[in-house]
Amino acid sequence: MLERAFPGRARFQCFTDPGELDAALRDATAVDVTTWQHYLGCGLPATPQTREKLVFCARRGWLRIYVMYIEDSPVAFLVGQHYRQTFYCQYAGYRPDFARYSVGSLLTTWALESLAAVGIEQVDLGKGGQEHNRRLGCELRRDGTVHLYSSTLRGLCANLFFAATQAVRAGGRYTREGLRLNWPGRIWKAFLIKKGALRVPVADSTSPMFPPT
Repeated sequence: MLERAFPGRARFQCFTDPGELDAALRDATAVDVTTWQHYLGCGLPATPQTREKLVFCARRGWLRIYVMYIEDSPVAFLVGQHYRQTFYCQYAGYRPDFARYSVGSLLTTWALESLAAVGIEQVDLGKGGQEHNRRLGCELRRDGTVHLYSSTLRGLCANLFFAATQAVRAGGRYTREGLRLNWPGRIWKAFLIKKGALRVPVADSTSPMFPPT
């Protein structure tokens, strides 16, 4: 479908060098601001801290930013780190007006083929149960957080407070799922996505949203 609609006008590019970072972030951000992840607050963060982390990874040869273009316009992106024999996905997105062409899946396929060719043995898709992870993932890993508290009264109180909040959250989640009360969250999520689709900001191609440091 893509080839029929845009014959010979689709291409892929991988950015790895620190000198390519500004161009890569400019094009990735132009796609990110159109995605539902952006409007839910879980897209590519346009902050100096994020840029510093990406610069750090690029200088060590870990950074990989894959971008798909159609007629020189970015339509999908994938950001991650290549470390040893594993690729760690961090951010991904595609323009919704190109969803019918599966540009996100095409970019992911090209990126995985490129990674396999250089010796990558496994891909960490990151946390979450979104469709991307469900379709591609073949192994589920559950990670936990370890908290250390001092052996003082203050540490004991902090431990008890944290344990109580976790118990309340777990109980609320169990009650919500048991009573099938997930529909308000789905309605709110749909509202945010629709609201974002109605007012998509236009990224300025001459000035990246990530300020250089």
